[in-house]
Amino acid sequence: MASNPSVLVVIPARGGSKGLPRKNLQELMGRSLVSRAILTALSLTEEKHVVVTTDSQEIADEARKFGALIPFLRESTLAGDFATTEETLQDCILRCEDIYRCKYDFAVYFSPSEGFLARDTVETGIKFLKDNSNYESYFSGRFTVKNYWTESENSEFTRILESMREYTSRQIKKPIWREDTGRGLVSQASLWRKGRRIGERNFIEKTQDPRADLDIHSALDLRVAEIVLRELGDHQFLSTN
Repeated sequence: MASNPSVLVVIPARGGSKGLPRKNLQELMGRSLVSRAILTALSLTEEKHVVVTTDSQEIADEARKFGALIPFLRESTLAGDFATTEETLQDCILRCEDIYRCKYDFAVYFSPSEGFLARDTVETGIKFLKDNSNYESYFSGRFTVKNYWTESENSEFTRILESMREYTSRQIKKPIWREDTGRGLVSQASLWRKGRRIGERNFIEKTQDPRADLDIHSALDLRVAEIVLRELGDHQFLSTN
C-alpha cells in the first residue's frame, strides 16, 4: 500500500441491485465486475489507495481478494436506491483521509457497472490536471449527433438545444458529448470533499469507441457486454494482472 499517495481511487459497489441481483459479483469475461474495476485501478502507475466502498460483506471479501482496501463498510443510508454517487464519494474520501491520515491531491472514480473502464483516460487525466491546475476534472465523453428532447411536468416536449431544430447531414452536424464519468473520472480531491463529483472547468476526452456504451444494469446488458468485448477486445487492464 502506498504510504503517502496523492491519488484516491474509489470503486462504489453496494450490495443491493434490483435489475441484476448481486450485480457487482456477476462475471464478465471470466472476472467479477468489482474485480475488473479493482484490477483496472491497480494497474494505474500513480501512487494510490484503491478503495472499494460497499455495504456488503460478500463484496468486501471479493474486493480484498483482488487487492483493494476496505477501510470501512458503508452505512445503510448511503447504500439505498436514492443515495447519490456524490454523497458516496464524499463519504469515502473524508473517511479515508481520516483513517489513513493523509490528504489526497486527486480523486478517481471507477464504476464496476461500466463494462469497459478507461484506464488510459485516467492516466492521461492525472497528468493533465497536474499540468493544468485551473482545470477541475477530466473524463471521457461519447460522441453523438442525435437530437434529444426533454419532457415537462405537463407532458410538453421541447428540444434540449435550439440547434437541434436544424436537420442536416450527420457528417456536418455539430456533435454533443455524453458525460461518462463512471468509466474513469479524475477530479481535484477538493471537489469531492465538498460533495461534488466534477467541477465547472472540465476537459472531456472525446471517444467514439462503442465499448463506451457498455453500462450493465440487467442480465441482458451483461450478455451484450460479453459479446461486444469478445468482438472488439478486452484490454481493460494490464496483462500483468
